[in-house]
Amino acid sequence: MTACTRRVGGLPDPGLCGPARWAPAPSRLPRALPRLPLLLLLLLLKPPALSAQFTVGVLGPWACDPIFSRARPDLAARLAAARLNRDPSLAGGPRFEVALLPEPCRTPGSLGAVSSALARVSGLVGPVNPAACRPAELLAEEAGIALVPWGCPGTQAAGTTAPVVTPAADALYALLRAFGWARVALVTAPQDLWVEAGLSLSTALRARGLPVVSVISMEPLDLFGAREALRKVRNGPRVTAVIMVMHSVLLGGEEQRYLLEAAEELGLTDGSLVFLPFDTIHYALSPGREALAALVNSSQLRRAHDAVLTLTRHCPSEGSVLDSLRKAQQRRELPSDLNLEQVSPLFGTIYDAVVLLARGVAEARAAAGGRWVSGAAVARHVWDAQAPGFCGDLGRDEEPSFVLLDTDAAGDQLFATYMLDPARGSLLSAGTPMHFPRGGPAPGPDPSCWFDPNNICDGGEGKHPRPH
Repeated sequence: MTACTRRVGGLPDPGLCGPARWAPAPSRLPRALPRLPLLLLLLLLKPPALSAQFTVGVLGPWACDPIFSRARPDLAARLAAARLNRDPSLAGGPRFEVALLPEPCRTPGSLGAVSSALARVSGLVGPVNPAACRPAELLAEEAGIALVPWGCPGTQAAGTTAPVVTPAADALYALLRAFGWARVALVTAPQDLWVEAGLSLSTALRARGLPVVSVISMEPLDLFGAREALRKVRNGPRVTAVIMVMHSVLLGGEEQRYLLEAAEELGLTDGSLVFLPFDTIHYALSPGREALAALVNSSQLRRAHDAVLTLTRHCPSEGSVLDSLRKAQQRRELPSDLNLEQVSPLFGTIYDAVVLLARGVAEARAAAGGRWVSGAAVARHVWDAQAPGFCGDLGRDEEPSFVLLDTDAAGDQLFATYMLDPARGSLLSAGTPMHFPRGGPAPGPDPSCWFDPNNICDGGEGKHPRPH
């Protein structure tokens, strides 16, 4: 559904037509104008005489998940909007406002939150619960609203939907293919959001032909539950990689702490398996010592983390989210009393999503000569947009979008080992070799036929032509 911003007298302004949630600025034009002939009225009321407001909704579990709330989505979205509204290249376009919208942590509530959110905004960043992703796509398309999700593992650009980052399934598949690790197990935290993420990710990986052996929820949420989940992995069909679908221990995730401690106890961190975090794909974790601060007081965790390879977003400017936060605070764009060490790097992802959505709006309107644009047009321009991001330029194809981090033998800092570009399928050395437990080799590759779209693997031992 769409609507035009209307001038006094009810006549549509062709320069400000837009989604129904675009609100016009109050007009100060004389009330006598409605009596003027139509042509004279259109000449007098030029599009630049009025401005519009475009409200970006930021939907997520901000109130019910303390680690997600540490991303400070309120500050991230407001900072993005403030910078956009000061950008002279966007002058003459709508004013951008943001609305922080709560997404319940339980799946039924998340589905309802999407419908409510779409009724209040001009464009939407979210949702986070993967169970709500497909319904959100359909509802947004029906409403003609651009949707910019960052937490949907298998979502592709289509209709009014434009993922702000490479979907997690694409990034993980590219990584697994590069090393030949096909046989994987997923262990999820027990909360609805992570269980749904595990199911969505497994569906997407299986659709690409990979043998996802199992999806196991870690219950109860303690060391006992972690041991039970890993025993199921160990006693089941052979796997090469375990994908941990939960908050990273590096951000304070207790579930992953228990899982890695249990893996070390059970002897699963000996180099025969590689452990891959899921959540780090959605934000930019920087190399160095700061990232491993959560492991400083636990030698057991440091040993276990030697079996972990961390795929994360790449900051093209060689900076970091924390560096950018410090600069913003120095410029008084963020509260002086904000403890930056406690802010999750997801801050940068939310900021980037708002910026890309706004750029999509501006570029779609420019391409249409300043006239009304649909949510689908905005989504197309979001996908192609280039803009200054929080820790580097966005949309530059020459920069790989992910970096693979690993520890060394000391285990006290993260090093960049490879640069991954899922779109091109390229994996380039970043200069530091990967280090596996006890200095041993990486887990051996699985049969390559798992990654051959023209053949079907038979238990990994044989292959047959895929039917057409």
